[in-house]
Amino acid sequence: MRARNIKPSLFKNELLGAANPVYTLTFIGLWCAADREGRLEDRPLRIHAEINPYRPRASTEQALDWLEANLFLVRYEHGGQRFIQIANFTRHQHPHHRESDSEIPAPQIHGVAQDPVKVGAGPGLAPGKASASPSAARLIPDSGFLIPDSGYLIPDPGPPESRAHVPCETKPASETEIFERIEAIKAKYPPGAGRVNWIEAERTIRRIIDDGLSTWPAMLAGVERYAAHVKATGRQILNPANFFGAEDRPYSQQWPIPARRGPQTGDPEATAAFARLVAADGANRTPRDQTAIDAIGGWSAWKARTPMTQAKIRADFLRAWTEAAS
Repeated sequence: MRARNIKPSLFKNELLGAANPVYTLTFIGLWCAADREGRLEDRPLRIHAEINPYRPRASTEQALDWLEANLFLVRYEHGGQRFIQIANFTRHQHPHHRESDSEIPAPQIHGVAQDPVKVGAGPGLAPGKASASPSAARLIPDSGFLIPDSGYLIPDPGPPESRAHVPCETKPASETEIFERIEAIKAKYPPGAGRVNWIEAERTIRRIIDDGLSTWPAMLAGVERYAAHVKATGRQILNPANFFGAEDRPYSQQWPIPARRGPQTGDPEATAAFARLVAADGANRTPRDQTAIDAIGGWSAWKARTPMTQAKIRADFLRAWTEAAS
């Protein structure tokens, strides 16, 4: 790990500011792990041990995926090995003159090694040139221009042909929108899940959306159905990582709410029988009365009823009394 520079306005970047803070910390950590050209081996486990040793491993892998998707870095292969190039690293970092030269080959596009300052800058853009609309560039993640004192360059991926060998995923929605939608899902999910559980769940949610297995509205509706089911039944809450990651896709299930077993008001005779037994404290029970009492747990259960259990005992008695006639 090496000492690197951080510009204050890094913390005001809108993409990183709206995303998971771990992404920013990982991005900064990569500067320290990279060589003087901004390159390092693409070995997520080793990177995790160096940068985020006290966080779940999934947090580092998720951060690397996000940084790649948003063009803060390039992941590439050379000679069967995988490497990372931090975009425009040498423009913003000034390694010590005694720091060793990079032994990692530069990424290539169409077989041509790329200048680390220009990686991701797109054709026709000279380093350091200003955009015709600098204010707009501040909001567009692929604008290709350095925002003065921003702390890094937000690179332009260039036209499709120039990106053919640079594996970057283009998100259909902005990171801010994705963040807001995930937060909405968290807000609707039954409370009690830990932060660690949500790190893996968030990663799974993104993969589900990216793979086209569901949509944001459908997933939110599924969480709302599940929350209502849990509230009505009191069942144990699923770990969100399992709720979104299990093979049977709990997030897509209907989660019906069981119908409450209320009084059988449609059978006046059963209601009258219950009232008669209550008034007589169970005296003069008929065989049919006894069958219904046995169905609720016997005479001891009848005698032990309380205001809290009265409604259930009554509903069970009415149902059993009515069924005894068939």
